[in-house]
Amino acid sequence: MTLKGRLTYPLVFSHFSAIQATRWLDEFHRIARPGATLILTTYGRGHMSYLFGADPENLPAGHRAQRQMITECGGPSEITRMFELGEMMYFSVGNAFGAYDYGHAYVGEEFVRRIWGRKFDVVEVVDDYQKLEQMAVVLRKPG
Repeated sequence: MTLKGRLTYPLVFSHFSAIQATRWLDEFHRIARPGATLILTTYGRGHMSYLFGADPENLPAGHRAQRQMITECGGPSEITRMFELGEMMYFSVGNAFGAYDYGHAYVGEEFVRRIWGRKFDVVEVVDDYQKLEQMAVVLRKPG
């Protein structure tokens, strides 16, 4: 979605692997004017806190599935460890589009600053489930 040609809100980064996210960010960097602002959303620590702070029976089916995937890979502590290393966690969901084309991405601020911050200035990261279901990342193209 674009408002007045200045702000872009891609709402699909919660489903991109690091490979796909990097391809999209490369393209946004190519087409954006200097000073352009980009707001991305993805799953972060806040979403994990919600998933593991709630009674699993009260979670919607999709969120129960996400909780199960995280549990099977070592639980929230393993993803937190990945975040602290500046990495992200990606789970492929089905393969209708290819293994790296659709899934669930869990991204920490460390990854945002380390990888997404290579081509964009990281203006703000909001990772508070009380405010937003997904972590919001505000990037600006230098210029």
